[in-house]
Amino acid sequence: MNRSKSAQNQHQSDGKPGSGTTVPIIAITGSMGSGKSALAAELETLGAFIIDADVLAREVVAPGSAGQLAVQAEFGAQFILPDGNLNRTELGRLVFSSPEKLHRLESILHPLVAAQFRDRIAKILNSDQPPALIAYVVPLLFEKNLSLDLYTATVVVTASDQEKIRRVTARDKLSPEMINLRLSAQLPDSTKAQRADIVIENNGTLLELRQRALDLFSSFVPNTASEPNT
Repeated sequence: MNRSKSAQNQHQSDGKPGSGTTVPIIAITGSMGSGKSALAAELETLGAFIIDADVLAREVVAPGSAGQLAVQAEFGAQFILPDGNLNRTELGRLVFSSPEKLHRLESILHPLVAAQFRDRIAKILNSDQPPALIAYVVPLLFEKNLSLDLYTATVVVTASDQEKIRRVTARDKLSPEMINLRLSAQLPDSTKAQRADIVIENNGTLLELRQRALDLFSSFVPNTASEPNT
């Protein structure tokens, strides 16, 4: 694995017990269905703290939030469900069929998500026991050049298009046409792989991914066991 930035961007906690320790922050990206969340889940079992951009994106459009009000003002009240939540499925159908509408939505959400992320990072680093590693799962890392200077390293998870479509169809019940439409809004794996510091191929089994997660974790956290639990 290429660790060209491993000596840079180590984030230091202060003001709490354990002050002086540095915490690497890695960004995990990849196209939908590549296995970003699966890799993150394996890292979490090893002791990494996981932040997911999709979770933050849901938080910033919670009922009554400034983000939801901005989305409603831009796209209309028809995208608000009776329970007050945003109808993400229908809004997704709208914006992924129009690059202009997608840009409008992203211009609302991305600054809010970035602010939420930085607030979360600050709280983690200043906690009593900061983690050994922080991993941020962020799908559009390279597409939107999202704070690339913040990370110790960037990691891209790749998979074949056939495998991506199979996974997303099973997980989200989307049609192949809708999946391809969303994939077309993202950079191809080959481009992401050229820009990333580390590439994790994920066409195989969960056990194989578990070993790759362990290798990744141990490259940032010394004295990690070399064999995954089965």
